[in-house]
Parts: sequence; C-alpha cells; structure tokens
Amino acid sequence: MMRGEIVLENEKCRILIADDEPIERMVISKTIQNYFEEELEIFQAENGREAIELFQKHDCHIALLDISMPGINGLDAAEEIRKGNQACSIIFLTAYDEFDYAKRAIKVRALDYLLKPSAKEDLIAVLEEAVYLSRQDFTKTKVPLYSTETEGKDEKPEVVKNQILTEHIREYLETHYMEDICLQDAAEQL
Repeated sequence: MMRGEIVLENEKCRILIADDEPIERMVISKTIQNYFEEELEIFQAENGREAIELFQKHDCHIALLDISMPGINGLDAAEEIRKGNQACSIIFLTAYDEFDYAKRAIKVRALDYLLKPSAKEDLIAVLEEAVYLSRQDFTKTKVPLYSTETEGKDEKPEVVKNQILTEHIREYLETHYMEDICLQDAAEQL
C-alpha cells in the first residue's frame, strides 16, 4: 500500500492533535478518549514543526490543528502534511474567525474549520466523519475526497452529500471572494 492510501480494518485510526496550549491539548485528548475509547490512537504536538514530524513518523490519518502556534503555524503545517498524504483528514480548531484563514483551509482541503471554544458535539461529529473517511479504501471506490461524482457504489449517502455540500461552499467562496463575507455567510450557504 502506498503512503496516503488509508485502509483501516483492524488497526486503530491515528490522530494528531497540535496546539501550543498544553491544557487545550489535554482537554481535546480527554474528550476524544472518552468518546472513542480504544478506537483512536492519539499523538500530541505543541507546534507546527513537531506536528509535521509526528504526523509523518506515525503515519496519522487525521490532523486536528490549531492555527496560531510558534514557529510553523497550523496552516503551513497542514500544507506540508497534505503534500505527503493526500487522503488524510485535516481539521482546524482555532480561535481565528478570519476569512483569509478559512480560505487557506479550503485550499488544503480541510474537512472542517471549527472555532474555539467549540461545542464538544461539533468536535465529535467532525471526528466521526474523519474516522469514517479514514476507514474507506479510496483506491477501490475511486471517489476523490471532495468530488461530486459518485462512481463508487459503496459510498454512504451522507459522505456523498458532504462532498456535494463542500463543493458548493468552495464554489460560493470562489465566486464571492472579493466581497466582504465571513464564516457565517459560508455557514449559511452550507
């Protein structure tokens, strides 16, 4: 199997949590452990450089990244992670509600962009989707992560719907990027 292909049948899904605040990392980690129990293996990084190294070293499937970190920020780390693994799920959990950050998150094909403080339910919901995506064999279904085509007959309707919604948001942002829009505008479109 090539790097970037994700097939998880009996193995734990590996998630990286990167945040420069130790308490934030601990709270997120505990939330994930309490909900997913033994389903996920968690790795923690305190900055972007460490996030890239740990993600590659442990061949993680999911990256949960803060944006503002010393050295390499979460957006730059996500770009590096994406270069090495096209199939991973990248999720941003940040206090920054800025359009430029959200736009860069879209460019790295982030699964979601959550604002701190995020509701536990929102975090769990996006992680459930990321785990589900990680368990798919994209080489068999031949469905890209964010495509509106549904060649793969094994795709669950929710995943196809999410792919179509993501494409709709991307088109909206590309059409209206010169306007003064915020994350709320994009959320309303979704």
